[in-house]
Amino acid sequence: NFVFVVGKDQAGATEVARLDRTHEGIRVTDLATGDVHEDRARLEERVGQIRHLLETMDLLFDAFGKVRLAETWNKDLSRIRKWLKGNDED
Repeated sequence: NFVFVVGKDQAGATEVARLDRTHEGIRVTDLATGDVHEDRARLEERVGQIRHLLETMDLLFDAFGKVRLAETWNKDLSRIRKWLKGNDED
């Protein structure tokens, strides 16, 4: 257990919560009200989704970098420009 300052509530008061590790994730207990929030698993899932998105973007950027730095880039660029204009009948 440890105390963590979460931030400000709608009225501007500082919210302080206790975080407890559980086998399902993290339980957040508001120290001012004693309310327990167990929806931390949803937040952890969202963080996992964002990490997956970032990994995907890194892989896409790496693939683009390989194409962009290849010796055939000028030819590829010309084909891309033709395709964008609708003149891709090569």
